[in-house]
Amino acid sequence: MNKTEISIENAIIDLREIFRLNQETKSRQKDNWFMIAKTEFERYEVISKLQEYFKDKVLPAGWGCVVGNITLFWTEFELKKI
Repeated sequence: MNKTEISIENAIIDLREIFRLNQETKSRQKDNWFMIAKTEFERYEVISKLQEYFKDKVLPAGWGCVVGNITLFWTEFELKKI
């Protein structure tokens, strides 16, 4: 399966929509970094949504989506140069 390259900016827009980020949610996003509140999505749901999103898309060369450490209240991930 060929994957479509997506810009970082478009990926951020799409991921904000997928995780329904807005002023009323506890989840947050700053630049390429996302904090998804576990009261809104459990860790497995975040990972599942990321896998689904990236199954037919790829970030520009040298970039990746990195899921952060386990925390009590958040699932963190970042689009970053790897």
